[in-house]
Amino acid sequence: MFYEYVKNNQQWNLQINRQLEEIKENQQVKDDLQIAIPKLTNADSWYQTWFTLGETREQNGDFTLACAYFGLAQFYLSQYDTNKKEVVHRYLDNFYRSHTEINYENYEVPYEGKYLPAIKVNIKANASKTLIIINGFDSFMEELLIAINFFQGLDYNIIFFDGPGQGRALIDNDIKFISNFEKPVSAVIDYFALDQVDVMGVSWGGYFAVRAAAYEKRIKNVICFDFL
Repeated sequence: MFYEYVKNNQQWNLQINRQLEEIKENQQVKDDLQIAIPKLTNADSWYQTWFTLGETREQNGDFTLACAYFGLAQFYLSQYDTNKKEVVHRYLDNFYRSHTEINYENYEVPYEGKYLPAIKVNIKANASKTLIIINGFDSFMEELLIAINFFQGLDYNIIFFDGPGQGRALIDNDIKFISNFEKPVSAVIDYFALDQVDVMGVSWGGYFAVRAAAYEKRIKNVICFDFL
């Protein structure tokens, strides 16, 4: 259900609903929102309110809530804001603290003298196929990693990565957005020495997936899920 938390501000309501989707019926979240919502008046108050809540929940060991609040705090900050990198890493640190059930391995895929962060998730021993999942415009691969349980038991290894303009590729390595996403997808396929893969794109990633498949012939099947 989509809740209207802030009157006449559908953009803010969208982000709050999106980040709190799995936890918004939690009583602690409801209590926190009673404190937070009246304080939201502009971009500065948005950042400070959610950051303060994130720190409080992190100190209390409520890592799922801290992750959501830091995710909200960082959302409207410019890449060049001096607070951006710290808040993004607080968001990501709390994400992994709250998802210890995910069996994953971290990788750094070489790309134009820098690297793309990547994660390989092993959901089935000796899986014979590989699915690369591409996230949307300026999102983080972790936003899709939370859905990994839906893939349990399939005959796939699954690879996530932050491409140009996304997640830590942008925040840590200053790799700017490009439209020709076949370049980073091919770099990922090369790095893992794959002969063929399937690709799923989520949100704007739906376009990236189709575009990559038009140029990268090792992609055999494409799923748009779905900006395109």
